Amino acid sequence: MGIGAALSGSSNVAQRLWIEKVQARLRVTTALLDDIKAVQMQGLSQKMKFLIADLRHQEIKGSEKFRKLLTVIASLCESCWKPYRTDWKD
Repeated sequence: MGIGAALSGSSNVAQRLWIEKVQARLRVTTALLDDIKAVQMQGLSQKMKFLIADLRHQEIKGSEKFRKLLTVIASLCESCWKPYRTDWKD
C-alpha cells in the first residue's frame, strides 16, 4: 500500500471525527436558538455560552489530526509536482 493510500484512509477517518464534532455543536446551537426565550427567562444564557464555547473547543481539538494530515498531504503533493512545474520557485 502506498503512502498516499494510507494518508487518504487516515484523513477520511480524521475528517469524519471532526465533522461529527461540528455537527454536535451545531445541534446544540440550533436547539438553543429555537428556545432562546426560555433560555433567557431561566437565566441560562451564561451557562449556554460556556457550553457552546466548550463544544467549539472540542471541535477545534478534534480537527487537529485532520489539519496535520492535510499539511502532510499538501507538502507531499508539492514535492511530487515541483519537478514538472516551471512557475514554482525554489
